[in-house]
Amino acid sequence: MKKIMIFMILSFLLFGAVISCGKEGSGTGSSEIRNETKQTEETKPQEETASKRAEIEDGTYEMELTFAGGSGRASISSPAKVTVKDGKAEAELVWSSKNYIYMLIDDVKYEPVNKGGNSTFIVPVILDQDMKVIGCTTAMSEPHEIEYTLHIDSSSAK
Repeated sequence: MKKIMIFMILSFLLFGAVISCGKEGSGTGSSEIRNETKQTEETKPQEETASKRAEIEDGTYEMELTFAGGSGRASISSPAKVTVKDGKAEAELVWSSKNYIYMLIDDVKYEPVNKGGNSTFIVPVILDQDMKVIGCTTAMSEPHEIEYTLHIDSSSAK
């Protein structure tokens, strides 16, 4: 009887966690869907840091990207295409999977910029610094938010 009760409680908790992924207001707070940087007090210091660190001329580059987190099954292509304009950098991130339905960066939600093929996102990035991001994937039949750490090395710019 105890085993059945434990199983039912764990099933209920797991079910609640699984169905909340991808719903606005779940887990990571309300998110706004955008393909531009959200101008808030929280992101301004990060942008200023990016501007100071990205002392690179305006232009489009390929830069080495390192990636950590998740199960190791998915990855992001490296080098990544990085565009710098007015001291701000954004990267085109191409996943090794077509199952990523959105990314969260500083509670801002970014949707894929493509309709077919591997999931591709254009997001603001900070060069030469570890950056925490969340990717939501449906590869496990139900959406799951997974935390990753990205690092884009500006010294590798080509």
